[in-house]
Amino acid sequence: MSRVLPPALLLLAYGIAFGWAALGGGLLAFDDHPGQLYRLYHAVTVGWAPWRLNPGWWAGYAELQYYPPGAAWLGAAIHQASMGAVGVPAAYQSVLWIAWVLPGMATFALLTRLLGSGWLALPGAFIALTLSAESRSGVEEGLRWGLVAARLGWGLLPLVALSLVNWVEGGRRAPFIAAPLVAAVILLHPAHAPAAFLLVALGACFGAGGSTRRLGQAALVAALALGLCGLWLIPLLVHLGMALPLAWGEATALGLLRQLATRPLVIVLALTQLGCWLSIRSVRPIAAASRWLHAFTPAMGLVVMLDALVAAPLGILWLPADRLADSLLLALVLGAAMATRLLAE
Repeated sequence: MSRVLPPALLLLAYGIAFGWAALGGGLLAFDDHPGQLYRLYHAVTVGWAPWRLNPGWWAGYAELQYYPPGAAWLGAAIHQASMGAVGVPAAYQSVLWIAWVLPGMATFALLTRLLGSGWLALPGAFIALTLSAESRSGVEEGLRWGLVAARLGWGLLPLVALSLVNWVEGGRRAPFIAAPLVAAVILLHPAHAPAAFLLVALGACFGAGGSTRRLGQAALVAALALGLCGLWLIPLLVHLGMALPLAWGEATALGLLRQLATRPLVIVLALTQLGCWLSIRSVRPIAAASRWLHAFTPAMGLVVMLDALVAAPLGILWLPADRLADSLLLALVLGAAMATRLLAE
């Protein structure tokens, strides 16, 4: 407990101090926040069903059908669970607090499990909490600009990984607990869905145990996750032509490379992870969880590259590479954080 509780409280204390300074002055009402608050009002007043038309928004647009509904549903759940005692604006403020602290606390939980010490987990968790780096899920854009859904989905990815650790390390039971977490990622923001499914697939490929059985379990978890979010996902895919693509940033391969190459922190994280991988590869048998987590970065990089070089030229813009790059940044944070054990030793 002494190796977990003090660093957890330290991380939480920083989160509360920064959050109070950033969010304690009242409801944020600039950039994308008014639209996010409107979606919460939509869920509370019109209903949770994503296909319900809202006559006050785009002349009857089914807003929650064509925009990820998870953040609005979370706020509505807070409002309704309190039986109305927490008003809609206060519920939205609660969602902002969750979006702020979730990436750091979830990363702390994952790294503590993998590294065996909260103190060793603290640096990576702090970076995940405070990362901006022009990321749509970072502090600047995910919190201040109001891209709340993107940050919430991004913050759930470490919990998806945490739900898979026992399975990756050789557990025989299928990690069914990962299915609702993957579904939640999709409902919060599908730009992070490829990373969630990739964690499951890599767990089957790099985990300990028979690969055939593990691949079947991974496929079952993925199918269950898709089924759990089918209420929103199936109608969306049927009427995808009525949705607005996410392609509004710089998603070309050259543009993404330029952005990554000009971010010193990203370069440091990449070099740290590379050094960590070379060190453990040369001196010791590599644990299944380490192989899995280190494979996440190159695999996610390949997904981003294929999106930029293949999907975008074909006009497939629904999950642009600049949004998928957020998950690549998280993979770099997690991979580099594994070096803290080597430094401690």
